[in-house]
Amino acid sequence: MRQGQRHEGERAAYLELLSHELRTPVTSIHAAATILRAREPRTNDALRTELVGDIAEESQRLLRTIEDVLMLAQLEAGVPMRREPLLLQRIVPLLLSGECLRRPGVGIELVESGPLPLVEGDESGLAHVIRDLLAESGASAEPYVMVELRASDADGAEVRVVDDGPEQPVSFALSRHASQRVMEAMGGRTWVRPRADGRVERGLWLPAFRRMADD
Repeated sequence: MRQGQRHEGERAAYLELLSHELRTPVTSIHAAATILRAREPRTNDALRTELVGDIAEESQRLLRTIEDVLMLAQLEAGVPMRREPLLLQRIVPLLLSGECLRRPGVGIELVESGPLPLVEGDESGLAHVIRDLLAESGASAEPYVMVELRASDADGAEVRVVDDGPEQPVSFALSRHASQRVMEAMGGRTWVRPRADGRVERGLWLPAFRRMADD
Protein backbone atom coordinates (compact mmCIF):
# COMPACT_ATOMS: atom_id res chain seq x y z
CA MET A 1 0.00 0.00 0.00
CA ARG A 2 1.30 3.43 -0.90
CA GLN A 3 2.14 5.87 1.88
CA GLY A 4 -0.52 8.34 0.71
CA GLN A 5 -3.18 5.62 0.74
CA ARG A 6 -2.15 4.56 4.24
CA HIS A 7 -2.39 8.13 5.51
CA GLU A 8 -5.81 8.51 3.90
CA GLY A 9 -6.96 5.32 5.61
CA GLU A 10 -5.62 6.53 8.97
CA ARG A 11 -7.33 9.89 8.48
CA ALA A 12 -10.66 8.25 7.65
CA ALA A 13 -10.42 5.99 10.72
CA TYR A 14 -9.58 8.99 12.89
CA LEU A 15 -12.53 11.00 11.59
CA GLU A 16 -14.89 8.06 12.16
CA LEU A 17 -13.61 7.71 15.72
CA LEU A 18 -13.90 11.45 16.33
CA SER A 19 -17.44 11.48 14.98
CA HIS A 20 -18.45 8.75 17.42
CA GLU A 21 -16.69 10.36 20.37
CA LEU A 22 -18.44 13.69 19.75
CA ARG A 23 -21.88 12.41 18.76
CA THR A 24 -22.41 10.07 21.72
CA PRO A 25 -22.07 12.57 24.59
CA VAL A 26 -23.90 15.32 22.67
CA THR A 27 -26.83 12.95 22.05
CA SER A 28 -26.94 11.91 25.71
CA ILE A 29 -26.80 15.51 26.96
CA HIS A 30 -29.50 16.57 24.54
CA ALA A 31 -31.78 13.67 25.53
CA ALA A 32 -31.42 14.32 29.26
CA ALA A 33 -31.94 18.06 28.87
CA THR A 34 -35.02 17.48 26.69
CA ILE A 35 -36.61 15.23 29.31
CA LEU A 36 -35.91 17.76 32.06
CA ARG A 37 -37.37 20.61 30.03
CA ALA A 38 -40.48 18.69 28.97
CA ARG A 39 -41.24 17.11 32.35
CA GLU A 40 -39.72 19.56 34.85
CA PRO A 41 -42.92 20.15 36.87
CA ARG A 42 -43.56 16.37 37.06
CA THR A 43 -39.98 15.11 37.38
CA ASN A 44 -39.38 13.40 40.73
CA ASP A 45 -36.20 13.96 42.69
CA ALA A 46 -34.67 10.58 41.86
CA LEU A 47 -35.13 10.99 38.11
CA ARG A 48 -33.93 14.61 38.22
CA THR A 49 -30.78 13.56 40.10
CA GLU A 50 -30.11 10.78 37.59
CA LEU A 51 -30.57 13.07 34.59
CA VAL A 52 -28.40 15.82 36.03
CA GLY A 53 -25.72 13.23 36.80
CA ASP A 54 -25.89 11.99 33.20
CA ILE A 55 -25.50 15.53 31.89
CA ALA A 56 -22.49 16.16 34.15
CA GLU A 57 -20.81 12.87 33.19
CA GLU A 58 -21.36 13.29 29.45
CA SER A 59 -20.24 16.92 29.62
CA GLN A 60 -16.95 15.76 31.14
CA ARG A 61 -16.61 13.19 28.37
CA LEU A 62 -17.28 15.86 25.72
CA LEU A 63 -14.73 18.20 27.32
CA ARG A 64 -12.14 15.42 27.37
CA THR A 65 -12.77 14.70 23.68
CA ILE A 66 -12.37 18.38 22.76
CA GLU A 67 -9.11 18.57 24.73
CA ASP A 68 -7.83 15.44 22.97
CA VAL A 69 -8.70 16.90 19.55
CA LEU A 70 -7.00 20.21 20.35
CA MET A 71 -3.86 18.42 21.54
CA LEU A 72 -3.76 16.27 18.40
CA ALA A 73 -4.31 19.34 16.21
CA GLN A 74 -1.36 21.03 17.90
CA LEU A 75 0.86 18.04 17.19
CA GLU A 76 -0.36 17.74 13.58
CA ALA A 77 0.41 21.44 13.06
CA GLY A 78 4.02 20.78 14.07
CA VAL A 79 3.88 22.78 17.31
CA PRO A 80 6.70 21.26 19.39
CA MET A 81 6.21 20.06 22.95
CA ARG A 82 8.44 21.79 25.48
CA ARG A 83 11.28 19.76 26.99
CA GLU A 84 11.76 21.29 30.42
CA PRO A 85 12.64 19.89 33.87
CA LEU A 86 9.62 18.57 35.77
CA LEU A 87 9.14 17.43 39.37
CA LEU A 88 6.57 14.64 39.35
CA GLN A 89 6.29 14.81 43.14
CA ARG A 90 5.05 18.41 42.79
CA ILE A 91 2.91 18.17 39.63
CA VAL A 92 1.05 14.92 40.27
CA PRO A 93 -0.36 15.74 43.75
CA LEU A 94 -1.72 19.05 42.44
CA LEU A 95 -3.42 17.25 39.54
CA LEU A 96 -4.91 14.64 41.86
CA SER A 97 -6.32 17.33 44.15
CA GLY A 98 -8.12 18.89 41.19
CA GLU A 99 -9.45 15.52 40.02
CA CYS A 100 -10.78 14.69 43.49
CA LEU A 101 -12.79 17.93 43.44
CA ARG A 102 -14.11 17.30 39.92
CA ARG A 103 -14.97 13.65 40.54
CA PRO A 104 -15.80 13.13 44.23
CA GLY A 105 -17.11 9.60 43.58
CA VAL A 106 -13.62 8.28 42.74
CA GLY A 107 -11.21 7.43 45.56
CA ILE A 108 -7.58 8.22 44.67
CA GLU A 109 -4.55 7.13 46.72
CA LEU A 110 -1.07 8.51 45.94
CA VAL A 111 2.01 6.34 46.62
CA GLU A 112 5.63 7.42 46.11
CA SER A 113 8.11 4.55 45.75
CA GLY A 114 11.53 5.93 46.61
CA PRO A 115 13.30 9.11 45.45
CA LEU A 116 12.36 10.41 42.01
CA PRO A 117 14.67 11.95 39.41
CA LEU A 118 13.95 15.24 37.69
CA VAL A 119 12.27 14.29 34.40
CA GLU A 120 12.04 16.07 31.06
CA GLY A 121 8.80 16.98 29.31
CA ASP A 122 5.99 19.46 28.76
CA GLU A 123 3.95 20.14 31.92
CA SER A 124 0.68 20.80 30.08
CA GLY A 125 1.17 17.69 27.94
CA LEU A 126 1.94 15.58 31.01
CA ALA A 127 -1.14 16.92 32.80
CA HIS A 128 -3.28 16.08 29.76
CA VAL A 129 -2.10 12.46 29.69
CA ILE A 130 -2.51 11.95 33.44
CA ARG A 131 -6.06 13.35 33.32
CA ASP A 132 -6.90 10.94 30.50
CA LEU A 133 -5.44 7.99 32.45
CA LEU A 134 -7.43 8.97 35.54
CA ALA A 135 -10.64 9.37 33.51
CA GLU A 136 -10.18 5.91 32.03
CA SER A 137 -9.48 4.43 35.47
CA GLY A 138 -12.59 6.11 36.90
CA ALA A 139 -14.71 4.14 34.43
CA SER A 140 -14.24 0.95 36.47
CA ALA A 141 -17.17 -0.56 38.32
CA GLU A 142 -15.60 0.21 41.72
CA PRO A 143 -13.78 3.50 41.17
CA TYR A 144 -10.85 3.21 43.57
CA VAL A 145 -7.57 4.24 41.96
CA MET A 146 -3.98 4.02 43.18
CA VAL A 147 -1.47 6.40 41.59
CA GLU A 148 2.14 5.36 42.06
CA LEU A 149 5.22 7.48 41.35
CA ARG A 150 8.25 5.30 40.73
CA ALA A 151 11.83 5.72 39.51
CA SER A 152 11.86 2.80 37.09
CA ASP A 153 15.59 3.04 36.39
CA ALA A 154 18.39 5.58 36.09
CA ASP A 155 16.99 6.79 32.79
CA GLY A 156 13.57 8.06 33.89
CA ALA A 157 10.49 7.80 36.08
CA GLU A 158 6.98 6.38 35.84
CA VAL A 159 3.47 7.36 36.83
CA ARG A 160 1.32 4.26 37.29
CA VAL A 161 -2.47 4.48 37.60
CA VAL A 162 -3.86 1.19 38.95
CA ASP A 163 -7.55 0.23 39.09
CA ASP A 164 -9.87 -2.78 38.97
CA GLY A 165 -10.47 -2.56 35.21
CA PRO A 166 -11.78 -3.31 32.68
CA GLU A 167 -8.59 -3.15 30.66
CA GLN A 168 -10.36 -1.60 27.65
CA PRO A 169 -13.38 0.45 28.78
CA VAL A 170 -15.65 1.80 26.08
CA SER A 171 -15.05 5.23 24.53
CA PHE A 172 -11.41 5.83 25.39
CA ALA A 173 -9.81 5.00 22.04
CA LEU A 174 -9.33 8.66 21.11
CA SER A 175 -7.85 9.48 24.52
CA ARG A 176 -5.40 6.60 24.24
CA HIS A 177 -4.36 7.73 20.78
CA ALA A 178 -3.85 11.31 21.96
CA SER A 179 -1.90 10.20 25.04
CA GLN A 180 0.39 8.01 22.96
CA ARG A 181 1.12 10.85 20.54
CA VAL A 182 1.80 13.33 23.35
CA MET A 183 4.18 10.99 25.16
CA GLU A 184 6.07 10.20 21.97
CA ALA A 185 6.49 13.94 21.33
CA MET A 186 8.06 14.29 24.78
CA GLY A 187 10.40 11.34 24.30
CA GLY A 188 8.35 9.13 26.61
CA ARG A 189 5.83 6.30 26.32
CA THR A 190 2.54 5.08 27.73
CA TRP A 191 0.94 1.66 28.23
CA VAL A 192 -2.04 -0.34 29.49
CA ARG A 193 -1.40 -3.81 30.89
CA PRO A 194 -2.85 -6.36 33.31
CA ARG A 195 -1.07 -6.97 36.62
CA ALA A 196 -0.41 -10.22 38.43
CA ASP A 197 -2.89 -9.20 41.17
CA GLY A 198 -5.73 -9.02 38.62
CA ARG A 199 -5.87 -5.24 38.52
CA VAL A 200 -5.11 -3.05 35.48
CA GLU A 201 -2.15 -0.68 35.22
CA ARG A 202 -2.19 2.39 32.97
CA GLY A 203 1.12 4.16 33.01
CA LEU A 204 3.56 6.59 31.49
CA TRP A 205 7.30 7.00 31.47
CA LEU A 206 9.36 10.16 30.97
CA PRO A 207 13.13 10.40 30.52
CA ALA A 208 15.34 11.89 33.22
CA PHE A 209 16.37 15.51 32.67
CA ARG A 210 20.07 15.56 31.77
CA ARG A 211 20.73 18.91 30.12
CA MET A 212 22.09 20.53 33.27
CA ALA A 213 24.55 17.68 33.70
CA ASP A 214 25.53 17.92 30.03
CA ASP A 215 26.08 21.67 30.34
